[in-house]
Amino acid sequence: MPPALRLAPAAEVAAVTDDTIGALLRRAAATAPDAVALVDGVADPRDRARWTYAELLARAEAIAHGLLDRFTPGERLAVWAPTAPESLVLTYAAALAGLVLVPVNPALRAGELAHVLRQSGATGIALVDGYRGNDMAATLASIRADLPDLRDAFPLTGIDDFAAHTPPARALPDVDAGDVAQIVYTSGTTGHPKGARLTHRGMTNAARFGARRFGMTRGDVYVDPLPLFHVGGQVVAFEIAHQCATYVLVRAFDPALVLDLLESEHATLTVGVPTMLVATLAEPTLASRDLSRLRSVSSGGAVVPAELVRRVRRELGASVTIVFGQTECCGFVAQTHLDDDPEVIEATLGPPIDGIDVRVVDPATGAVVETDVVGELEVRGYNVMAGYHHDPDATAAAMHEGWLRTGDLVSLDAAGYLRIVGRLKDVIVSGGVNVAAAEVETAIAAHPWVAEVAVFGVPDEHWGERVVAAVRFAPDLPARDDRDPVSAVAADLATRLAPYKLPKQWTVVEAMPLTASGKVQKFRLREQLAAPAPRAGAADGT
Repeated sequence: MPPALRLAPAAEVAAVTDDTIGALLRRAAATAPDAVALVDGVADPRDRARWTYAELLARAEAIAHGLLDRFTPGERLAVWAPTAPESLVLTYAAALAGLVLVPVNPALRAGELAHVLRQSGATGIALVDGYRGNDMAATLASIRADLPDLRDAFPLTGIDDFAAHTPPARALPDVDAGDVAQIVYTSGTTGHPKGARLTHRGMTNAARFGARRFGMTRGDVYVDPLPLFHVGGQVVAFEIAHQCATYVLVRAFDPALVLDLLESEHATLTVGVPTMLVATLAEPTLASRDLSRLRSVSSGGAVVPAELVRRVRRELGASVTIVFGQTECCGFVAQTHLDDDPEVIEATLGPPIDGIDVRVVDPATGAVVETDVVGELEVRGYNVMAGYHHDPDATAAAMHEGWLRTGDLVSLDAAGYLRIVGRLKDVIVSGGVNVAAAEVETAIAAHPWVAEVAVFGVPDEHWGERVVAAVRFAPDLPARDDRDPVSAVAADLATRLAPYKLPKQWTVVEAMPLTASGKVQKFRLREQLAAPAPRAGAADGT
């Protein structure tokens, strides 16, 4: 068999541009100055502010000049806030001013925030007063003394006060496509977040090629509930600008609001991680909605069960694309085509995005494996980060000779499509045998009673690690026999997986601990289960 190696054709490499985020907005404003760039997707349509591309650029440039009265190009500016129009404006203003944006999840508490601000060396922070009971100003004040680099904090809602009221005395700086645009911290599914240094070239080209594969065109209306403090939210915003389309900003995901926006804004495109799509499909008013303009839905960020893909097609009437990526790759590695056969979309991650190289290697030797053989995915190209910020050891562990070790276990088929097996760090060694958590998750998720599942390993005196399944059941379980739901699902699973892959412990949860992007935080589940191991082979339905 041929090697599992896919090098980007010369034409794809030639298509990679030296764009910056600021240049992207300027081009959109020149191409479609009067097109609606941004809609503030609040619940009441009468309160939805709208900005054209010309207005968005003028606002961002004015604020960029004001930022340069406080900061020097290259300094880090953190934004600790939920998604809002000001979040997007500040993204563009920081890019135009040559600052490095550090998006920060507003749910972080004091210790988590201190880590990001200290490790990034942020000299400024824009924030809101509070978020879901967190007094953010008080939280910042409690750690301020331990942040010697942080010299300026200001309210996000007041950024227009930066805008110069007189013509600026100096021009905005020249920004290079190879400059770091953002430091985005990993979502923390396995532990301590690291700051991935993403370049202007990487983010803009990932967005451009992603938009192309999604079939996005000028005139599209995109309802986007992904948060701007996550790499996915940032890059989707750039996708929309690339095509001079309309970005309907969702401040916080709510399935009823998303359906309202899809209907009232005549949306053609939307996006959601699996947990978002499940909630949207479960919304009671779905059947009465007019979603006739909706053309396509993008998903990813976690295993997307085949049945969920089928439901989106059937109940939303939209085609589906699956995006596979990670923060270190500007959120994009591979993506299915909209015209791929249903079986392909359901079973693969699609081919790599344009202009990048991928290969699958033996994790032990580093040798490229053959087609259809499982190994670790490595990526090389414009989308790969410029390293972890101030963490040379982690950078050296992740990157070698231009290749990024993704930690994902995949295979590459003869057609150039990637198939995910699991995470290298998400392999459970039980009784000396490797068990891929993603494989077990996919099998459990296929059961109609299961709404969400996470499979992981915990220490076990007998097995080394035991396989644990955390399950959230659907709220409206159908009539069933006398067995409890865990026993029923376990019995079904036993008919489809080898015995060594079966969970030795089950736990039922009301909600999964999630990152802002909807990924399950398995280390949180492990912490919740830090208790004496049950008898080998026992099922724990608590």
